[in-house]
Amino acid sequence: MIESGQKHIVALIDILGFKQAMADETFSEKILENFQQIKNYFSNKNYTETKSTISIFSDTIIISIHEKLLNNNFFPKDAIFEISYLIQKMANLIINKGLLLRGAITFENFYHKDNVLFGSALIDAHILESRVAKYPRILASKKLIEFLSCSQHNEMENYFLKDDEDGLYYLDYLPSALAHCCQNGIYQRIIKKTILLLANTPEKDVHSSKILEKWRWFNNYYRKSVTKKPLFCPVFLDLIISSKEYPR
Repeated sequence: MIESGQKHIVALIDILGFKQAMADETFSEKILENFQQIKNYFSNKNYTETKSTISIFSDTIIISIHEKLLNNNFFPKDAIFEISYLIQKMANLIINKGLLLRGAITFENFYHKDNVLFGSALIDAHILESRVAKYPRILASKKLIEFLSCSQHNEMENYFLKDDEDGLYYLDYLPSALAHCCQNGIYQRIIKKTILLLANTPEKDVHSSKILEKWRWFNNYYRKSVTKKPLFCPVFLDLIISSKEYPR
């Protein structure tokens, strides 16, 4: 019997600007290779500390952690930690191509096995990502916030920031992403270059204006993150793409 009604922490992550980036054949091959490395890591049962199940299709990544895996040795905050780890690695993977992440994390019914993904968690996360998030941020759903707030050792303030503009909570993954060697300079260069390019476009249409708005929001997030102490300094899955590999 398929257990379709069991709770999971579920993250849905989309790569903004992916369609245009895929025109670069070298980049598309490299990102496919790195996606496979990520998938292989999370599928390797030898890593007993890994609780996540992950699926990747095109520019969308789904990460889920079953509620039954949460116990006295693996708290909900640890699940968010693990999801955040993967997201910051992916952010570092794509930033040099001028790509950003947007998504949502929720806590609802979900089924995630043998490439079958089903449940209200996926629908909720998709709606949050596509209709609410707007900016390149990973939103936390109300149900996730309620679940974490009621759990032991929730430490929400260490993992999420409250947006000054709309009061929504989003995952604070960037300080850890910047902790990697040279990443701070790469982010700074790409953000500055992209904003200048978009701001100096002679004829701005609605689409380019929206993109500029997204990058300005991300620039503010970057500035908040530069001086913050990261939650962790990752030591595995080092998938950083250097500027030498992908010249702009």
